[in-house]
Amino acid sequence: MAERVREASAGKPSRLKKVFFITSNPHKFSEVNEMCAGYGIELVHLQREYPEVRADTCEQVASASLFNISKTVKMPFIIEDSGLFIDSLNGFPGVYSAWVLRKVGLDGILRLMRGRRDRRAHFVSAIGYFDGKKAHVFTGTVDGSIAQEIRGRSGFGYDPLFIPKGYKFTFAENMTLKQKLSHRKKAVEQFLKHVLH
Repeated sequence: MAERVREASAGKPSRLKKVFFITSNPHKFSEVNEMCAGYGIELVHLQREYPEVRADTCEQVASASLFNISKTVKMPFIIEDSGLFIDSLNGFPGVYSAWVLRKVGLDGILRLMRGRRDRRAHFVSAIGYFDGKKAHVFTGTVDGSIAQEIRGRSGFGYDPLFIPKGYKFTFAENMTLKQKLSHRKKAVEQFLKHVLH
């Protein structure tokens, strides 16, 4: 995918395209900004309060957020909603991931997982993009499992608990691995492919 994004950007004007990223999470902004570097996209961090609709999927939350924000913000912007979905917990914490992390932390998730053999989980990222006229949603997913303990100090959020499928390290133990496989990277690549098309 990264190769196709680079191909799509070839021959494009060198002038940067300014896109606002509306988020209260500076870690998320830094991560996405780094992914967009070199593709002619200038991300500008914009903090703005907006109601987040609770739904079953990150895509639904992103779509509703785009609708609400675009009533007052008319320039191109993106938002991102992501979640950790744990199979044996019926998809919990899912779209409530940020709220659950604030309330119970990583230790709380480990307590909920105590004694469970099925530790399969997946991350989902949904990037909503308003181009000034139309709304678009791009998604990325990565499969994996929940570690038995908190491992690693890099990254943020649930990174110290998430082991991507086929690997032994958590995202927090190997940031190179996260940059290669992450759900957010996959969603950003879809966004870039659309913008640079």
